[in-house]
Amino acid sequence: MLAVREINLFYQYQPVLQGIDLDIPQGEILCLLGASGCGKTSLLRVIAGLEQPDAGDVLVNGHSVLDVPVHARDFGLMFQDFALFPHLNVDGNITFGLKMHGIPRHAQQERLREVLALVGLTGFEERDVTQLSGGERQRVALARSLAPSPRLLMLDEPLGSLDAQLRERLVIELRTIIKQAGVTAIYVTHDQREAFAIADRVAVMNAGRIQQVGTPEVIYRHPASVFVSRFLGLNNVLPVRSHRAGIVETAVGEFAVPGEPAAVLLHPDGFSLANGTPGQLAVSGTVVERVFSGREYQLALVLVTGERLTFTVSAHNGDDIPAVGDSLTVQIDPALVIPLVDM
Repeated sequence: MLAVREINLFYQYQPVLQGIDLDIPQGEILCLLGASGCGKTSLLRVIAGLEQPDAGDVLVNGHSVLDVPVHARDFGLMFQDFALFPHLNVDGNITFGLKMHGIPRHAQQERLREVLALVGLTGFEERDVTQLSGGERQRVALARSLAPSPRLLMLDEPLGSLDAQLRERLVIELRTIIKQAGVTAIYVTHDQREAFAIADRVAVMNAGRIQQVGTPEVIYRHPASVFVSRFLGLNNVLPVRSHRAGIVETAVGEFAVPGEPAAVLLHPDGFSLANGTPGQLAVSGTVVERVFSGREYQLALVLVTGERLTFTVSAHNGDDIPAVGDSLTVQIDPALVIPLVDM
């Protein structure tokens, strides 16, 4: 449905976007994930038509839209501050775009009822938007974006101004609403948990480039690069010292991995307290940190070689959880030793 081809963008001769390529099928929610300044909002602005790229193209159903004005692209936009009109009630805010499109009043009201039901605000037509809660304003902003039935919905940090507890609840509702509406969507966030909860696929960005695109499960289980791994908080990254016939040597030991990676990730989900499992490398060290998070404990282990490894252990293990200062031997599942590029 949407294709982004070799987009480059410069501000004062400094690269902001470099060689961006993306394909987004109809009905998909794609999340652009990255830290502030990585280029994700700039890419959204290029797609929306608010920025003109220095090179590349944006195509919708195979046709370039670079010369199509913003208002004629039939895209919906939703921002962090919601940008609601304070002098208009819920009805006025949601039907504003429909009026601009010349939709008759009776059709406006029918669409108003549809989108209010979709976002769970039936009966809110006459409410003053300044009297709504943060979550209710967010839903009104979403309803306004969906009312004209856009072919593409773009959301730039839409939950950023809400508190953490409300964000966690609304992100699930957002995904449900967008899927029920059947609209293709691009969602921008710096929050990994938010991205994984809402997206069909995630594009991780850094310094104006896309580092990796994949489902949340693939991105988490198999980060492709050192940057992606560390950005996701997966910090058991070991530089590769040497390669030998499919075997890499690290400070911790040798692992069989494909290719010639610059480093390997010992995925925190690949550790176990069991001993003697065939085919698994055992490492020993001292527990230097134990953090309880309800369902699990996060442990930090410093090896005799000086490396610090972090992993989680289910809280169901109860009294068997090692304490800080204990000596501990753990085993590493070779299936969760992940090769990484660009050390």
